[in-house]
Amino acid sequence: MPIKISFGKRHNKSRASSLMGGILSFFLSGIGFYVLFSEEKLQGGIPFIPEVINTAIGMSLVAFGAVLTALMGVYAFYEFFSLGRKTD
Repeated sequence: MPIKISFGKRHNKSRASSLMGGILSFFLSGIGFYVLFSEEKLQGGIPFIPEVINTAIGMSLVAFGAVLTALMGVYAFYEFFSLGRKTD
């Protein structure tokens, strides 16, 4: 069963696919928010840049990815609930 979140016209006709896409998106978003708000610091980064800037860049990228994934989950659940309605 492929999991697909489609934008635009309804190419996805399966409510199960939308439900699974939403659940997985929220799960991955939760992992991102856990990493963002945990006590441990992110390691690695761009060499020759101070650690404070590397941490800020890493945290902002993790936050962007977590928010984007959460928005994809919201859209998947919207698609899940709207597929049950009749459309003309």
